[in-house]
Amino acid sequence: MKYNVTSDYEVTYNQGNVLSVVVTLYNYTGGAHGNTEKIAYNFDLNTGKTGYLKDFLYEEDNYRKVILDEVRNQISKEPEKYFKDTLNTLHGIPYDQNFYLTKDGIVVYYPLYDIAPYVAGIPEFKIPYSKFKHGLKKDISIKSDNVIIEKEQSVKKGENYSEYLYYPQIKNLDNPIIEKQINTIITKDISNFTKDVKKKAELSKGKLNIYNRPVTWGASVYSDEYFVNPDLISIDITYSANDGSTINYILYNKGYNFNLITGENYKLSDVFKEGTDYVTLINTKINNQIENIIKSSEYKYDYNFKTIKAEQPYYIYRGNLVILFEAGEILSKDFGAPKFYIPLYKFGDKVNPQFIEH
Repeated sequence: MKYNVTSDYEVTYNQGNVLSVVVTLYNYTGGAHGNTEKIAYNFDLNTGKTGYLKDFLYEEDNYRKVILDEVRNQISKEPEKYFKDTLNTLHGIPYDQNFYLTKDGIVVYYPLYDIAPYVAGIPEFKIPYSKFKHGLKKDISIKSDNVIIEKEQSVKKGENYSEYLYYPQIKNLDNPIIEKQINTIITKDISNFTKDVKKKAELSKGKLNIYNRPVTWGASVYSDEYFVNPDLISIDITYSANDGSTINYILYNKGYNFNLITGENYKLSDVFKEGTDYVTLINTKINNQIENIIKSSEYKYDYNFKTIKAEQPYYIYRGNLVILFEAGEILSKDFGAPKFYIPLYKFGDKVNPQFIEH
């Protein structure tokens, strides 16, 4: 079998001190088809810095809402091209949304499989500059590096324990102490998780799993990140482990919601204004979703949901409050770790402003 890796680039905008370059990477390592990734760089040639949308558009134009409305409008015209739940869950645009510039407008795009099946390719949406009251910024100057997420990776393979860890670390915060504090919380949780799995592996030495094979524990960690605002990042880390069988395994998601100025990791109660009975509100939304799932699905779901915990794990994603449950907590493990997406706008004015995109 021949593996294949190719790359290409296109200069999509080159005026004044602003340069947009789009790099397209393709690789094939076996399977039904290859993988394509698009990476856009939007430079200030005077400083060499790359920018986010806020560096090229005026905040007073409410550009994130303009972009969101345009993306939703374009999807609604050809809904068959996208996953059926895309419009139900797309209620926000991240602060670090992928984009590039052209002479006619801004193009925002999403990775393969994100909002549409593979056959649709990389979904792109062009928003003309005329949609923004003041258009493209006239005097663009990017003087400092934007806050970014870098992924750390650890791959280990042993006789009775293996791990594949792919987790986020925050870079370029103005306060290096807060940056270290946040990153330490994440790495400590991952370390504690892998220690627990290693203990299970040690206790299982010489034993056989249900397939009559030697028990070999494997641990996996991966994540999704969402910049809600300049001062708030929301992270969903999936922790997974098994002994080589489908019976004895661990699967849960943990949400981290960090204030990038103070380092505070917000609890679920912090999302809502003081005095809000958010537990009842969320329970009602979840029960409604469960009822709709049961009615519309051919599968037999046996939910055992009564109430969320006061500090139930959660994260914020595309304008949704996402409530997280461990595999087996409210539904058979066969269905994985349940997540419920609740649009924040459905809570009206009960949500604290820092959790609303602006």
